[in-house]
Amino acid sequence: MEVCASQYYDALAAEEGGAQRIELCSALSVGGLTPSLGLLRQLRTKLSIAIFPLIRLRAGDFCYTSEEVAVMAEDIRLMRLEGADGFVFGCLTSEGDYDADANAKLLEAAGGLPCTFHRAFDVAPRRAALLSSIIEAGFVRLLTSGGAATALEGAEELHELVSLAKGRIKIQCGSGVMADNILSLAQKTGARCFHGSFRRPLADGSLATSAKEVARAREQLLFL
Repeated sequence: MEVCASQYYDALAAEEGGAQRIELCSALSVGGLTPSLGLLRQLRTKLSIAIFPLIRLRAGDFCYTSEEVAVMAEDIRLMRLEGADGFVFGCLTSEGDYDADANAKLLEAAGGLPCTFHRAFDVAPRRAALLSSIIEAGFVRLLTSGGAATALEGAEELHELVSLAKGRIKIQCGSGVMADNILSLAQKTGARCFHGSFRRPLADGSLATSAKEVARAREQLLFL
């Protein structure tokens, strides 16, 4: 169970609910961007679970210039000093294939910490080949919806990815994952890693991660 958290109290609720890991980010409205160093620093003093910052300096595509890659590599180096446990990123070429040079620079900056390739995967046209490149590069997880808008819609491809991976990388289902559908998703895909925000509306109309929803999602998986 990984919770995508963009705010301080969302991260605290994730740990309270029993999540094993936080994907820390900002700007969820555009799919997530690199969080602030201050947020990571404060949460590191409060959380005992792993914190994986998202490294994505802008919205839009996942094809980055050398200057943009240098900025992201510097973010990784700084966040390592602040206690990040790993990182989440993904770089593609203009054709949508694996960008070996850009990803290698970011993996090097991570200094051996575990890294997840994020949902840039879902916009790639040749995903089976991309999976092979991701595995060969040494990523430990792939966050994906199976190329669909939600993980449930992409369940068939997620099942195929789990089979193709053959245990060499963890396939982590993300997008639209909730306590109400996580068991069905696990049964349909064979995946055992899940990613969601598990948010619920507050009185003022805003959304916040619910510790109860995180806990309820975990409890569903006990039926497997």
